[in-house]
Amino acid sequence: MNYISKKFNPARRKAAQALKAGQYAEAIKYYNGLIENSPDSSMRCDRGEAYLFLNEYEKAKEDFDIYINKKPDDERGYYLRGIANDKLNLRGDALSDLSRALRIKDDNPLALEALKICARHNYELGNRDKAFKELNSILQLSANDTWALEIRGKMYYDNKQYQEALKDFNSFLVIQPTNVNILELRGTIYRKLNNSKDALTDYTQALRLNSHDPNILIKRSKTYLIQKRYSLTKTLNVNPNDINALSDRGKNYMALNKRNEAMSDLNKVLSINPNHVQALLTRAKLCRMQEMYHEALNDLSLAITIEPTNPKLLKSRGKIYTMINEYERAIQDLNIAIGKEKRPSSFEYRGKSFLMLGRYNEAISDFTEALNLNPKKSTEIHKEQKNYEKAIEVLTNGLENASGEKNMVHLYVVRGDINRLRKEYVESLKDLDEADLDVSLQDDPKNIFALCERGAVYRDKGNFKDAWNDIENALKLSEENEDYLE
Repeated sequence: MNYISKKFNPARRKAAQALKAGQYAEAIKYYNGLIENSPDSSMRCDRGEAYLFLNEYEKAKEDFDIYINKKPDDERGYYLRGIANDKLNLRGDALSDLSRALRIKDDNPLALEALKICARHNYELGNRDKAFKELNSILQLSANDTWALEIRGKMYYDNKQYQEALKDFNSFLVIQPTNVNILELRGTIYRKLNNSKDALTDYTQALRLNSHDPNILIKRSKTYLIQKRYSLTKTLNVNPNDINALSDRGKNYMALNKRNEAMSDLNKVLSINPNHVQALLTRAKLCRMQEMYHEALNDLSLAITIEPTNPKLLKSRGKIYTMINEYERAIQDLNIAIGKEKRPSSFEYRGKSFLMLGRYNEAISDFTEALNLNPKKSTEIHKEQKNYEKAIEVLTNGLENASGEKNMVHLYVVRGDINRLRKEYVESLKDLDEADLDVSLQDDPKNIFALCERGAVYRDKGNFKDAWNDIENALKLSEENEDYLE
């Protein structure tokens, strides 16, 4: 049989033109007819490429298999089959084909895509050396490739090679200056390199672009604390016995959860001046965090003899009295503290003391006031309650004695919350139904507490649709309650 040469075959020329123009279905029609009448395997590769663009990966792979069998030394078939294997999630086959293609000829137009696929798979597989090598090759071919800059920068970051990571992220942000994730990462690198000024600049810019990201807010706050600590340390280098600087640095260390360093600074302050009120208060808080309640009480009691009406001191001591079940003493301190300064936590702890003493209406009043001041915080005291059975008993008594009270809705919700913590989901939902959320929300459209609690119960039961409905409604009422999504 006499075949028309490729160069002068009109159908072959039309097929190639259609493929080049992106008319892939049309190209396939031409190639179907040509392949029936010609043994030229290169047309298999061309048709396979058309199938690849139409996302018909299995058909593409069949054509590439035939082509590679006929021409095992031609890189094009391996490049294209490797891409098809990647689309079919055949990771091992994709890596094998693309690596072979790159070994045969690494200046093919498909080399950049092949390197990206190999780098991605090797990165995900933990083959870091191979991934680094491929990313370096990508950036040699295309210095402004943001994907490669991001991945290589993250790998440097993971390896604690912060200067190298910084170079990649700097190059990335020249191209995409509003990328929040890279701004946050670069800010973290600056912080780790003790460059608080540039870290704060990046975190602040990231927050301008995404003001609701709690992780960035926390990192920026931590950076401010670190910056302040450096400033205090400079002061102490000049005067090591500056008790106010020591007290502030101790408070700073405590906020950064560096408890040993905090205790060291506070002990030094109080060895110089045993009556330093701020240091006594901070050390008491530090002791409370470590459940050293009697040591905390000693510090607070001394401070209160110096400043008898200081609301912060009285509130802190009242909290500790509540924690160790000294309810009458707690109420005495918290009464004075609330008279000076209304804080949600003061009402929460006094409410708990009232509740445990059976003074139900006063407990209801305090819980409601805490909710009004800060809805997010009003259940924290109950989550700290470990004796759930006793809490249920006390709350049940409270509901019986407060029958008919408008604010008993809150007691139902609190009991529902504790039942949820006990994994008594049916009982929890009963309590929340008794709270009559619809009526409650009609009376107070901004009362989102019960919606969030019911959403948490649905979530724990695996009923994510109803959970999301409740949480979404709560979020519409207050953006501050995004914490409930966690």
